[in-house]
Amino acid sequence: MMIPLCLLLGYEMPQLDVFLNRDDISGDSAGLGVALTGLISQNQLKNDIQIGVTGALSNKGDVLEIGGVKQKLLIAETEGYPYIIIPHDNTAEAKKVKEEQNLKIQIIDVEHIDEAVQQIVLLNEENV
Repeated sequence: MMIPLCLLLGYEMPQLDVFLNRDDISGDSAGLGVALTGLISQNQLKNDIQIGVTGALSNKGDVLEIGGVKQKLLIAETEGYPYIIIPHDNTAEAKKVKEEQNLKIQIIDVEHIDEAVQQIVLLNEENV
């Protein structure tokens, strides 16, 4: 059973509900991205740059390993994202893919949502 997003965020975000209910999405690797989008939409986090984000999220805020790292890196690179935030447990695989595919995207690995927030703040400060 999927928990309605409005219960998780405390308010409705129809665009995220539409995204999460698409037929071509499976797994839980959008968890971190959804949580960060919620913080941004509540003005608790500011982001003005393109950052790819992937990672499952535990109820304690831990960022959990995901599958499909190669495909996600290739998509982010193709879309022109300069950065991608990934789970720490996927770092070795991501670095291998980056090297093998000669990707320019910067990989940022995190273990907790608080680290992701901190990295987004730092990236935005650096890119002012």
